[in-house]
Amino acid sequence: MIETCEKAGYRQMIAVIGGGDNLASIRLHERAGFRHAGLLQAAGYKFGRWVDTVMMQRALGEGDRTHPAEPL
Repeated sequence: MIETCEKAGYRQMIAVIGGGDNLASIRLHERAGFRHAGLLQAAGYKFGRWVDTVMMQRALGEGDRTHPAEPL
């Protein structure tokens, strides 16, 4: 998915992970180059408890290192 988005010209990818304790998903995203970008505390309620939402972000291609192309 990352490669497809880069080829399409996207500059950033965002991951929204349910549960701050979901370490398997967080580590998977870290290995794919994502970094921690934020935390929404008690943003959801699941299985009788409040859960946090972890936001992670990964630059694609040139990311924010260059300006976007001018529209035609």
